Amino acid sequence: MSIRFHMGRQPLVLVADAELCREVGIKKFKDIPNRSIPSPILASPLHRKGLFWIRDSRWSTMRNTIVSVYQPSYLAKLVPMMQSFIETTSQNISMDDQDIIFNEFSLKTATDVIGKAAFGFDFGISNSNNHQNNDKHIESFIKQQIYSTTMLKMDLYGSFSIILGLLLPIHQEPVRQILKRIPYTMDWKIERTNNNLNSQLDQIVVNKMKEEQRGSKDFLSLILNARESETVSKNLFTLFKTNYFEIIQKKVKTLT
Repeated sequence: MSIRFHMGRQPLVLVADAELCREVGIKKFKDIPNRSIPSPILASPLHRKGLFWIRDSRWSTMRNTIVSVYQPSYLAKLVPMMQSFIETTSQNISMDDQDIIFNEFSLKTATDVIGKAAFGFDFGISNSNNHQNNDKHIESFIKQQIYSTTMLKMDLYGSFSIILGLLLPIHQEPVRQILKRIPYTMDWKIERTNNNLNSQLDQIVVNKMKEEQRGSKDFLSLILNARESETVSKNLFTLFKTNYFEIIQKKVKTLT
């Protein structure tokens, strides 16, 4: 069963069949070609360079490099880790009658899961005690990452360029380029936040590259290993520091 929605002029298909999701997301992952990019992602160069939004030869090479972790046996090992983060987050929910902001709840959980699976780093956001012990640098990264992600809205609370991109896609980027230079506009705030995240993500990659025994248990290690072992890959992954990590998710905190 599938239900079809539209984000402006772009179709969005939500699939409710678990087997179909497994077929496309795991078995057919190596065959996935370039994908259309929704306007919220286009409004953020940081996210636009993320793993699933890169295109052509860079995408095919990156995809083939990480396809080894897109196997049922490997993904099955991630389930207990994901479950532990969900349980930890649930235990830290206030027991009073206050409402729970599910968007914030799910984003924090997703950030911890991505940090562990993609970068081999435990951000500790789900655990309120660990979160309180984070240093100011890590705390700042977490806040900026969450802000950067939550600002990619497809409603009237999003930036003007995102809203325009839903209606008139061809005008989105020119308008964004103008608005990001005007202080205190939403596009300006997003640009500043993304620039800060970029510099911190670059440092994360540098630190990971210095590890002598990084293994291959996370996406970052797989890509860096490939980059160091193949000349062609090295050329393709040159911009990886501001590319893959901008994935997403970007969930990496320099903590990551």
